[in-house]
Amino acid sequence: MFGLLKYIAATANCLAPTSRRLRSTRLSSALERARRAYHDTTPRSSLETLPDTVLEAILRLLADTDRVALLQLARASPLLYAPAIDVAIRTASVPWYPLSSSDGDSGQRSPPLSSSAGADAIGQLGYWAQRAPDTVPRVYLIAAPAKGGSTLTSTALIGPISPKHLSTLHLNDTTGLLTKPVLPHARHVSWSVPISNDVVFTILRTLTTLGGLPACVSRFTLRLTSADMIDTFRANLVVQSLAALLAPNSKATLVPSHVQHLDLIFDDDTADINGYLALVPAIATPLTKGLPPRTLKSLTVRGFRRLRNSVWVRDEPVAVPWPVSLESVEIDVGDGGTGMYITNAIASMRNRKLPSLHTLKLAAIPIASGNVAAHVVMALKPTLTTFHLGVAAVFQENATSALHTIVAALVETCTGLRELHLGARKSESFSAADLADLARDTVPLLGALPINELGLVAWGLDAASAETAAVLDALDVPTMRSLVLRDNDKLGVTGDAVMLITPLVTRHANLLHLDMRGCRVSTNVAERLRDMAPTKIRVEIK
Repeated sequence: MFGLLKYIAATANCLAPTSRRLRSTRLSSALERARRAYHDTTPRSSLETLPDTVLEAILRLLADTDRVALLQLARASPLLYAPAIDVAIRTASVPWYPLSSSDGDSGQRSPPLSSSAGADAIGQLGYWAQRAPDTVPRVYLIAAPAKGGSTLTSTALIGPISPKHLSTLHLNDTTGLLTKPVLPHARHVSWSVPISNDVVFTILRTLTTLGGLPACVSRFTLRLTSADMIDTFRANLVVQSLAALLAPNSKATLVPSHVQHLDLIFDDDTADINGYLALVPAIATPLTKGLPPRTLKSLTVRGFRRLRNSVWVRDEPVAVPWPVSLESVEIDVGDGGTGMYITNAIASMRNRKLPSLHTLKLAAIPIASGNVAAHVVMALKPTLTTFHLGVAAVFQENATSALHTIVAALVETCTGLRELHLGARKSESFSAADLADLARDTVPLLGALPINELGLVAWGLDAASAETAAVLDALDVPTMRSLVLRDNDKLGVTGDAVMLITPLVTRHANLLHLDMRGCRVSTNVAERLRDMAPTKIRVEIK
């Protein structure tokens, strides 16, 4: 990290002309105020004299990789304090951390607060909803973890932060009053659906009054909990209203949204099947009516993890108007009816022109059920460079033949594929007979693809198994630079993993990375694999 900072500092003079033209207005104003305050009174470090755009790059790098270091830099330099804190606030993620008063509402500017905020909360935002009704919550930047796991003192918080400086908006049952002051300049809105229907109505009225989602909102995250899905009325109200905001029809008075990234998160913390009456509408309405038609680039659908093989919905076509701008789709839902429903939805990609779609990641997909494998094949596009498939219920008959069908279609259709992960669940790994079939029919096909990264995750590979040896012997992908064997937990405890894997490593001269996390491989085995490789490779085991 510090080597990179020195490099940027050393080359700053070369970058200065361009930097001055491209400087960030907001960062420049913060720096200018600080420079006026410390003009000719304090010696400056070389870091403090860098052009604004170079400083912005450094601060953003720290914000993305080490937010603790970002705050330490702010404390170390009076000149960089305001810019560093500004970047920390602008890049903070959602949801925010809840804070609560530990001794009542004392009216202090920064009262003692309690929170579960740990080390991962440093550099993120927390909100304090005061007890007084109709009072806008205060938002703080968390600068230190809670002491004893519960108390945040005033010195651990920076703020309160003015709503006009917030770039994210976390909506829930206590932050709704922040909608009006924050939304006009928010870039990421996260809505954790509240318990109270009254709060839902209030937020929806505010959004409608403001004319919909402003153009600055580029990411929208919806979180529905099991409690919300039990209330069918609320779930339908929320998803229908959200769809109207994201993709208003021509007769609506709302302005079209410019959302580029949409996340639909369904947090189910109970296995009570009676709580999912709104299951299908909760997924179907955003997909069929709420995708921004011109701007959407990425779609993530995740949740229903407790519903595996539990809820079955009708196996019928789902017509999704996939936006032509779409670049990435990631779906990880329960492998019962929801998994089948989702594959019915992606099958409608077959008749859509998606010239920019480069990433498709599917998890918990029961490919041996019904027409699921055929629907996955329908979703494949020649433009794909990344494809992940997590197979559910591999114990079902025809699971390996279904996987073979999908891989054969990849070879035929996705000739530019660079990253391919094929995985199962650790509790449902392939049997020895399945591995033998895959080694004979499917694995040899992979060499026809220009793959840089290949993942065979949780396949049930066993260092003492002849079937595992057959799989690795059949693997010959000349372009492969990274091999992910994660969660094959018998590779490191049975047989000799080094003797098994060394021929594969020496056969692939371009291999630079071997991921064996979750394989119970010892440090000694990892070192032996590094020594056996013809070139220096990185072996991950933790």
